[in-house]
Amino acid sequence: MVTKETNLYVTPENRKEVEITDEVTAINRSVKILKEKGIKMIVVLAHDSAKSDKAGANSSGALVEMAPRIDDEVDVIFAGHSHEYANTVVAGKLIVQAYSNGKAFSQVNLEIDPHSKIIVKKQAKIIFTSHHHIKFG
Repeated sequence: MVTKETNLYVTPENRKEVEITDEVTAINRSVKILKEKGIKMIVVLAHDSAKSDKAGANSSGALVEMAPRIDDEVDVIFAGHSHEYANTVVAGKLIVQAYSNGKAFSQVNLEIDPHSKIIVKKQAKIIFTSHHHIKFG
């Protein structure tokens, strides 16, 4: 999913065959199709913002605001766009963002009940990468 702000930055002639709509509508439309196919676990890769403190509190950003309106079948949302830290749960959805430019990555662990095939536990860690040995220029 891309932010609807993309319409401001991509010229109309370069998106003739692509309609960029409201993010929640786009996600929920896709979720409906996936649910009809029997999919029970849904992860969204979103180019939209999210932010939280290290404990997961004080969350903010477009995805945090959208989360209550996104179908409950969505389990995890990987955020991007704002280049911030996010590791929080909003409206039952785990929202993670690991900064930008390879500074860190998100390690998401899902525990799935083998009988019901539903996620019973979800958590993430933001793991920093080491760049001190890389020489530039």
